[in-house]
This record gives sequence, structure tokens and C-alpha cells, in this order.
Amino acid sequence: MVEIKRKIGYHKRTNLTIPYQYNPNKQMNKKTYDVLRFVEHDDTCHISSDTIEGEVLINYLKFHPHIEAETLFKWIDSLREALRLFHKSRKQAYYYVSPFSVIVSTTDLIFLADLESKENRNICQKMERKTIKEMFFPNQTESTELLGDYYSLGKTILYMVSSTSLCTGMKYQEKRKIKKLTKKLMKNKEIKEYQLDQRKLAILSVFILLFGIIIHSLLPEKRATNLQKVVEAREIQDHLEVDEEKMAMQFHLGMLYLVSLENYEKAREIFVSLFEEWEVAAHLADVAAFIGGKFDPPKEAMLESLDYILEYYPQEEEIDPTGILIRAYQLLDMEEANERIISIITSMSDGGKIEITDYNLLSAYATALEKNERWADSAKVYEEILKEEGREEEEELYLMLIALYERLEEPGKIYEVIEKAINKKPKAISFRIAHLRTLLKDENIEVEKIKQTLTKYQEELPQMMETEEYKLLALEYKIEEKEGELWMER
Repeated sequence: MVEIKRKIGYHKRTNLTIPYQYNPNKQMNKKTYDVLRFVEHDDTCHISSDTIEGEVLINYLKFHPHIEAETLFKWIDSLREALRLFHKSRKQAYYYVSPFSVIVSTTDLIFLADLESKENRNICQKMERKTIKEMFFPNQTESTELLGDYYSLGKTILYMVSSTSLCTGMKYQEKRKIKKLTKKLMKNKEIKEYQLDQRKLAILSVFILLFGIIIHSLLPEKRATNLQKVVEAREIQDHLEVDEEKMAMQFHLGMLYLVSLENYEKAREIFVSLFEEWEVAAHLADVAAFIGGKFDPPKEAMLESLDYILEYYPQEEEIDPTGILIRAYQLLDMEEANERIISIITSMSDGGKIEITDYNLLSAYATALEKNERWADSAKVYEEILKEEGREEEEELYLMLIALYERLEEPGKIYEVIEKAINKKPKAISFRIAHLRTLLKDENIEVEKIKQTLTKYQEELPQMMETEEYKLLALEYKIEEKEGELWMER
């Protein structure tokens, strides 16, 4: 059986399963998905992946609740045939079929999603949710392995039927024929007790479902107790509607507390209430506790949690988690975490050009580059930040930039930055001291020029002489005044 290890699931906020009023003029929001295609030749079957435009079945049915009976039957046959070919090709189970793993193309053809494709990760996330698996994934008492695929196909078809209004029904003769056949097939109480070939299993799953539909159309209301399959289908649909909407609201509320309100304890409580259904919520609960100072996990474990959220965060949640994830990566203060920050910001840049304007993100980017000893890249980011006038952190940023060019041993850039800094903040003592230190280090600068500069600064900012920074500089280079003349050692 194909093993899906990640236990993730999520709603898409634009596709919430809420009571829907059909609007024939409303268009489905089409996307691209990777689907399975098969080429059968005699005893062999080759499987490949193809990218198509369309929508997952559960969303498609919201926009197209009226489907021709002929189309529905073609879809059922297509799904049954796709499972047969998948089993023939892979010799293993598909995993399980559900309204989330079936894709309807723009030409109204139906396909199985490629669950191994990274592009379909949102599909796998939904299929791993506890409530979804309970509805469509067979347990041991129902079926296992290849038989389980047909069980889940049956459940999916049941959902399809309960979610649509057939524009044209079946003829009476067809209903009667299917009714007789389903009665005969339903004598087998448990599928797993019989060694049926794949085609018979497919027919069995389809006709068992159709039997419920036929009875529903032929019998009076007083025999409603015989409509268990129809009722079950309705319950599946109702459960999905309530669950989807509730989880969407809870997840969004948790992100509001985490990102906007910075109430980390409340955010953690909300995500804890969700993580049994949704593994990404468990990781977010840990992140909330970590940032809030209530949780001190091993750094490697927290790095894995952050990576997990970064890769599987629901793409259509309107609150962007980038800032909070970068903040957590910064708190880890490790080389791997710095690399994640660099990777995130780089992915947000356009062809190497920094398009980000958020100071916190840019500052985190520059700091991560600096800590990982990419000093030239870090200097470029600080220069980009300093293009915006009047930042509160301007003095600190200039000093960081000066320190970077010192590490890079580029005296020309150092003098250029210092000159610009002093012009912008002429009363900033830190810039004057940085200038003096640079002059004293530079063996190409004559002592007389250093003395002239120091005398000038003493006259312009006499309070500089009383600062700890200047006292340390004077001690380091033995700067002192003797008989009205400045002396120093380099």
C-alpha cells in the first residue's frame, strides 16, 4: 500500500464546504494538478503523471451540483478503470479514494490525483485528516489492501450521488436491472470474505451504492429505514461541511492570536485543540510556546517543526506566517536556522533583486547572512535598508555596515559609509569614534591628519571625550595630551 507518512490536513478558505446556492454564472476557480495516466498493452500497464487544469471533485460539485446521469456513470466507470490499471501497474493499493483525490478536468474528464507529486501536497494533507480518513479509509473489518481501494471508491461515489441532482435519470428498465443485480451482489455481507477479481469488486462497489439510490427513487417514505446508504451519504456531506468550516475558523483564530495579537498562550491553546486532526497545528502550538518563552525544546526538534510548517502551511490561509517563522528561526540562533531565513527571503526576491520592504524581514536576512559569514551579501542588504530615510535604527545600521566592511578589509567603503553617516547624523558620537578608529588602524594615514581630525571632533563635540567609547579608544592607542600637543601610539 502506498504509505502517506505525513499527518496533515487543512481547509482552503476559498473552498469551504458550506451550504451552497447554485449559481450557473459563477465560475469554478480552476487550478493545476498532477494526475495519473495509464497506457495498457496486453499484460503490461505503464503509469505516468500529467499536469492538467481543473479542480478537486469536492469543490467541483459545489459549482456543478446538476450533472447528467450519463456523465456520472462515465465518471464511475473511469474511476473503476483507473483503479484497475493502477493495481495492474503498481501491484499495490492506491492508498484510498476520496472526493479530495479525484480531479475533474476543464473538459469534464475525471482522473485520480498523483499522490506522490509534491504539487498535490494539499490533497495529501486533507486525506490525512482524521475525520476524512474515518469516512473514506477502510478499516480492518471492511477491507484491506487492494480491496480497500474499492471500498473507498464506493464511499466516494456515494458522496458524489448525495451531492448532485441528476438532470436526467435512468430508465425504468435500467433501474430494475440494476436493482436485481445489486440484490444478488448484496447477499455477500462482507467483501473481504470472497476472492473476487478486480472488475467484480468495482461493479460490486458501484452497484451497492446505486441500489440505495434506486430504492430511494422507488420506495415510499414509510420504508425510509431501508435507505441507510443514502442517509450515510448525507451524513458524510454534512459532517464535511461542519468540520471544514469549524477548522477554518479555529485555525484562522489561532493565527490571529499568534501573529497579530502576539498572545502566544491563547494561540497555543487553539492549536492544541486542533492537532489531533491536523499535525501542522501541533507544530504551530510548539512554536507559540517557544516564542512565548514557555517551551525550550532541543534546537534540532524545533528546527524540524519550523521546516514542517514552512513546507506544509496551508497556502490559502490569509495570514502570512513568514514573519513569525523567521522570528522563531532567529531565536534558535544556529547555522541551519540562518540558512532557512536566507532561503525564505531569497525566494521572495525577484531575480536576485530585493523587493521586500518590511524592515524586520530585511534585518533578519542581513543578520542571518552576517552570522553565516556572508559579509558582502549582508552589507548589500544593510545598504538597501538604509536607502529609506529616517529609520529609528539608522545609527545602529550604519555601525553594522561599517563593521562588515572592516571584516571585508575595504577601507574605501568604510570611509564612504562613515562620511555619509556623519553627514546624516552630525551629532552622533559613535560615528566620530568609528572614524577615528579607522584612521588609527590605517597605516597609510599620516599621524598629523589623525591629530587634526581628533582636534576638530573635540571642538565640535567636547562631550565625546567623556564617553566610555572614547576612553577605551584612548586607552588602546595611548592617546593623551602632553604640553598642549596630542600624542598617540599606533
